[in-house]
Amino acid sequence: MTKKKARIYEGCGVSQTPSQYYKCEDSRDEDFGSLPIEGSYGIDYLIGEEACLGKGLGKEMVTSLVDLVFSFPDAKRVTADIDKENKASERTLLSCGFTLFDVECSRYVLTHKSNNITE
Repeated sequence: MTKKKARIYEGCGVSQTPSQYYKCEDSRDEDFGSLPIEGSYGIDYLIGEEACLGKGLGKEMVTSLVDLVFSFPDAKRVTADIDKENKASERTLLSCGFTLFDVECSRYVLTHKSNNITE
């Protein structure tokens, strides 16, 4: 699987806050359930440092990743799996327009405006 780093965020008491995106079709180890794989991209992000929480950094990272992914001509949707207990990440995804797609694995999806999730 090829994961690409999108941007490293600095400041807020940390030297590196990683985020990345990847084509779901390249991720052979992950079970995406009923999510259509073609045109789907996954995102990962991590804040980690408690001093950085609650400052809007997560929303900035997710928005930047989504903008980057949707600049690709084949991108139809973005997905993110989060820990069910991570309510801050859940609020971030929901505030960025994601919807809960799969309750069991806590998978959230944002569909490109020009596409429908069933495509």
